Amino acid sequence: MSDSKQDQKIRERAYQIWEAEGRPHGRHEQHWQDALREIATTAGDAVASVTRKVRRAVKKVADTVSDARETPAASVAPAPKKQTPTAKGTRKRQPKASPAAVGTTAPTVLASSKEKTQRSQTRKPRASTKTS
Repeated sequence: MSDSKQDQKIRERAYQIWEAEGRPHGRHEQHWQDALREIATTAGDAVASVTRKVRRAVKKVADTVSDARETPAASVAPAPKKQTPTAKGTRKRQPKASPAAVGTTAPTVLASSKEKTQRSQTRKPRASTKTS
């Protein structure tokens, strides 16, 4: 608080004390000292109150941190594992049905990887559509 504001509060309180005592003559210094002491006590009480609140908050945080450190790791759920992307070309794919199984009522026959390799080797190269 600035000195002028504090002086004004002290002046007002000293005046109240002076009036409460019946406006005696020659006791203005005593009234000023009494007012100063009351205002300092009030300000000190406010500071003490804030200090107590801060101390309680700090203790609460410290207790929470202490409890967290004492908690065994086994009781804490592990973080879910991230799925790592597979290397290009190694991704698992669902096998496709062989041409013989298409349109039949029999259970779907899946092509083996050997058949896939044979098919990819016997494919004809695509015709170039570029014109020069």
